[in-house]
Amino acid sequence: RALDELRRAVGVEVFSRGTSELLAAGRALKQNKILGFLMDQDAGPGGAFVEFLGRTASTPMGAAVFARKFGSPVVPMFIIRQKSGKHRIIMGEVMHYEDKGDTDKDLFDFTKKMTGIIDAVIREHPTQWIWFQKRWNTAPEMKKVKHHTS
Repeated sequence: RALDELRRAVGVEVFSRGTSELLAAGRALKQNKILGFLMDQDAGPGGAFVEFLGRTASTPMGAAVFARKFGSPVVPMFIIRQKSGKHRIIMGEVMHYEDKGDTDKDLFDFTKKMTGIIDAVIREHPTQWIWFQKRWNTAPEMKKVKHHTS
């Protein structure tokens, strides 16, 4: 809640996953606004179970779903604090959703690729990764079969 309040204080709209606020996020994207997705969160039984820092983790598929639905590009971005107290932004290569005919596999593959990028940046800058929840809360055997074809 405190992080969301800080984000709002600088003009960032916060949309929570799994709520009707996702409709507002879709409208924002249609208005050419930028959406940010936190990919290092536990996504529960409906997430994509991919390798993250050497362990299987339930990973949110929201960025992949939005990229598919809206044809929007995805740009991996990270903020790295420097010793001087300033920050450096790392921007990855622009990614585009590829429709290969199997929506569930395509969404999974896109999510897996994004997770690999996050994994690499965290391994390169491990002291920069801070989060306040149990990342590996959902065990793979809890996986719920879910189709994102709508």
